[in-house]
Amino acid sequence: NNLAVNMIVIKRRSIVIISVLVATLLTFVLCVGALYEKPTHMLMIYAMIFGAHLLPYGWLYQSKAYYIFAICIPILNLYLGISYPPVVLAGTMLCIEILLCFCLVLEERKSLKA
Repeated sequence: NNLAVNMIVIKRRSIVIISVLVATLLTFVLCVGALYEKPTHMLMIYAMIFGAHLLPYGWLYQSKAYYIFAICIPILNLYLGISYPPVVLAGTMLCIEILLCFCLVLEERKSLKA
């Protein structure tokens, strides 16, 4: 019985991983189209896609940090990309990624203690 449950979990996670890979490939096609149409907004578009692709990882790893960052990153990048030069967006993304890593480490430590 326990083996059957583990096999179902592995199968579901495999499906999620494959769907994330396919979605990522499709978003790169969108990036190429955006590069052709609006090369000045490319960094903003790529950063928004990066943030949005974190959403399935929230489900896969049952992580609140992934969920929160997957929603906040695209919204913040849209605002920064329209309002500020690309260097501000790049610096902000660097800080956000460091913060995401820190939050994931804290989540992992918390789950190990439980």
